[in-house]
Amino acid sequence: MTAALLLLAAALQGDFPVLTPEHAGTLVTQSVRIASGSWRVADPEGIGVLVIAADGVVIEFGGAELVGSAGGQTADTFAGIGVRSDGFKEVTVRGARIRGFKAGVHVTGGFGHQIEDNDLSGNFR
Repeated sequence: MTAALLLLAAALQGDFPVLTPEHAGTLVTQSVRIASGSWRVADPEGIGVLVIAADGVVIEFGGAELVGSAGGQTADTFAGIGVRSDGFKEVTVRGARIRGFKAGVHVTGGFGHQIEDNDLSGNFR
């Protein structure tokens, strides 16, 4: 089996460690599954709540929600980034509901990224 298929099989089986997003700047250096529920984590500095810091990382949300702004704000006042990756390759973000940020997912550089089955509505961009 190829490495990509092994990662997919592990994700489908839920074999990734569970991560509870608690603060902005959380470095993600291995594939993880986000704890179920709705997580409100502000990112006023724009560094990203979940910051991918390795190649081949899969973040499996499984329907979990990441919320940046407090209710009642207009989109043009949103700040921060839900999930960020700069320069890493083969990054996957799957099954997320991310809202209330300047950008829900921001990926630059690298190649082979998969941003799939996400609801990224309710962000500024």
